[in-house]
Order: sequence, then structure tokens, then C-alpha cells
Amino acid sequence: MRGATVHTAAGAPIAGATILVRDGKIAAVGRDVAIPAGATIIDATGKVITPGMIDEHSHIGARPTDLNDRPMIIGPQHRILDALDLGDPDWKDAVSGGVTTVITGPGSGENVSGQAIVIKTFGDALSRRLVSDKGGMKFAMGPKRSDAYPSTAMGSPPTCGSTSSRRRSTWRRRRSGRMAASPARRRRATSATRRWPRSWRSDCACARTCTPPPTS
Repeated sequence: MRGATVHTAAGAPIAGATILVRDGKIAAVGRDVAIPAGATIIDATGKVITPGMIDEHSHIGARPTDLNDRPMIIGPQHRILDALDLGDPDWKDAVSGGVTTVITGPGSGENVSGQAIVIKTFGDALSRRLVSDKGGMKFAMGPKRSDAYPSTAMGSPPTCGSTSSRRRSTWRRRRSGRMAASPARRRRATSATRRWPRSWRSDCACARTCTPPPTS
């Protein structure tokens, strides 16, 4: 593309610039970029070109019925990746508006709704579009419905706090050996510890009777 005013976000706009694209990636930008023989030339004179925008809070790419999993109010295990629809027409709307990358995730129907992803808004193959499957955890504090707890702003913080407290308490009891484990649980836990680094197992006094600690 040549002739456009290009905003690179790394300095002043470049008037009458040439953008060289090779294998789907921008290879060079400037006024004196050499155009390889046989290249397809697009005249962009009078146009303004900017970098693609990033939307860091989105819910596109899934059916509305797949964004929330009520009545569960704490659902960090839910992943938007498991409900992703690459045929969602909202992708094309995003591209037409100049949005090329989004962080999209579960809705706000729960206090903890699940895991988001970072993904490009264009392309056919998920393997090429997915930037990261760790796009963050969706927290949405506040009342969600009038017929189930929490129905007020007062109820949301205790809901999240009590869940975290129970998980920490359970882990501490397992580490201290005060939580009795059934034979079946011990077998599952022993199998799980074999897949964890030796450095962790050597630091844990109950490595054969507890599961590994949660990781971020």
C-alpha cells in the first residue's frame, strides 16, 4: 500500500508512506520503502491508516446463552474458549470498526464468571487467531438477580470471600494432615503428585496424601 498517511503509534504520522506486507505481516513502513518486483500495489492516496485497535473487555464470539452459567455464582473453571464460535458475525463487525484484537470472556451473570482469552478478530484457524488462552478472570461484583443470593450489593463480597477462605482452609488442612483421605482419594492424589516437579514434592510433608496447590 502506498500514498496513505500512516500513524504507526511510534512517532509522528508519515505522509505519503508505503506499507510493505509480507506473509500477512507488516515488513516495513516509510516513505522510501523499496517495493519488490511482482508485488501487488494498492493505491491508498488520501487514506489514513492506523494500527488495529484492541478491545480489552468484550463478550463477542459466543452465543448469548453460553456467556453465563446460572445459578452458579462462583465459576472460575468456566472458559469462553469452550464456547467459542468463530462464525459469530460480531467478528466481522469488529474488523470493520478497526478492532483487530479482543479480550473476550464470559458475561457478568455471576460474581466470578470464568476465564477470558486474547484473540484476533479475523482469520479462519483458531491456532493462528488465538494470542493467549490466559486472558484473565471475569469478576463482576454486585447483585445479579432478585430471586437468588446474592440479591444485594452487600452479598457479593462475602460470596467471593467465603469461597476463597474455604479453599485456603481446605488446602491448609490437607498440608497439615488433619484431613482424612479415602483410599480412592489417596490413589488419585498420589498419581497427581507424580506429574508435579520434584522441587514441590520434596517441600511437601504430605506429598502422597494431598493434591498439588492451585497455580495461577
